[in-house]
Amino acid sequence: MAIRIHSRSVLYFDAVRRTGSIREAARKLNVAASAISRQIIKLEAECGAPLFDRLTDSFKLTAAGEVFASHVITVLQDTRRVEADLDALKGVRRGEITVACVEGAAFGILPGAMAAMRARYPGIGMRIQVMSIGQVAQAVATGDVDIGLTFSLSRNDSLRQVFHERIPMGVTMRPTHPLAHEKFVTVPMCLPYPFILLNGTLSLNPVITPLLNRYRDRLIIAAQADSFELMRRLAIKLDALTIQARMGLDDEIASGEMVHVPLHAQAPITTEFGIYVRAGRFLSSTVDTFLVLLREEFDRQILRGNGPALPAGKPAKPAAAKPAAGRRRRPAAKRSAGAVKA
Repeated sequence: MAIRIHSRSVLYFDAVRRTGSIREAARKLNVAASAISRQIIKLEAECGAPLFDRLTDSFKLTAAGEVFASHVITVLQDTRRVEADLDALKGVRRGEITVACVEGAAFGILPGAMAAMRARYPGIGMRIQVMSIGQVAQAVATGDVDIGLTFSLSRNDSLRQVFHERIPMGVTMRPTHPLAHEKFVTVPMCLPYPFILLNGTLSLNPVITPLLNRYRDRLIIAAQADSFELMRRLAIKLDALTIQARMGLDDEIASGEMVHVPLHAQAPITTEFGIYVRAGRFLSSTVDTFLVLLREEFDRQILRGNGPALPAGKPAKPAAAKPAAGRRRRPAAKRSAGAVKA
């Protein structure tokens, strides 16, 4: 169901904001460029200030444009929420949920949550974009996506954190590797063996890079990659080590291809995993449902061994069939995804 509860100028402004070009916005909207130009000029007259800097090759938001863009993003997201909720009242579930995520989440909790959503609401489509940390934050803040999943994200007032958990980092390797049966490993223990390292664009680098920098001259670097999947394949083929969270490794561990040994540096090394939406927006029932399913899938992975970090200074223990001690949990059916505070 497509409804219009805002003027064309809002759509035109948003298209120019996204594309940085009147011509490209006209192409995407299938309207004349002159029509978009007139609406932008009209908006600027009503606002009493230019909304875009007209550069040689692009349109960039001015300070006034940034303020107006925040309003437009909210209007358009609320329109999609109203459409979804009106459809739900009629017993119809359709539309699209957009997600930006880092690669570890794409291979981790996302597939299971998507399968559960598909089983409940087959009319809801999913559009997934795999990005770096900064790109995930930007996509959520600008309204390009509904939900962001990422590790190690700095505080951002444009985002609302609806779920977060600290999860342990570890070293992955073949089961036949000399370190495979250790309870935990440290970087010095790994120095005699080759590493597959992350390139600078991937999400866990804010955790990994400071840890490795002090040993940089002693590392044996077999390869560097910007894909977790490629890192895993290389680690298996080259009998090398990688450092990453356990999330997304279930298939390799279950098949016996890899093991994941917790990484310590006086205490367990952890990273924060979080789920984010744009601050100030109201969530549609379908988006809220999917957030609940993401959290439930995360809980299932905890029970399978992807649990939260242990207290500092304690070696990792085998996963138990219940949440870690001291972690309060309510039954999944009674939790609301939007209720968790950052």
